[in-house]
Amino acid sequence: MAKLITVRSYDPIATDREYRQPWSDVWISFTGKPGRKRCKFGPTLVALPALIQDVELARSSGDVAETRDCERILRVLSRSNYYVEARSSEAGFPSIYTSRKYIDRAEAERMIAHFMSTLGVAACRCKWLRPKFTMVPTLI
Repeated sequence: MAKLITVRSYDPIATDREYRQPWSDVWISFTGKPGRKRCKFGPTLVALPALIQDVELARSSGDVAETRDCERILRVLSRSNYYVEARSSEAGFPSIYTSRKYIDRAEAERMIAHFMSTLGVAACRCKWLRPKFTMVPTLI
């Protein structure tokens, strides 16, 4: 049986399955087992063009550590479709990267499923909650 993941987002992908965007902040929650504590995460979903822009911004600002981190993620994405980075200080707010050029709802669900697989959940399905308002992300 697939684990039900509740997804809340204020981006257009929450209301429009076909909308494509370079990144998205979502909030997911699920229960470990019936009657157990509810687990909550706030991942940021990042597509390849947004990551490339982050690399360029880090290089132009001279931030060597950030440039090195972003380039490492780019190398991982050249070999696989997804990468999850959860720094220990921000474990509840992981970044999930995709090698695709955009994120739509289907890709967001695949990214969430990949993240859930890192937690030991083999099968999941997403239930999107409709927001009362949406915010459109833009590239700088």
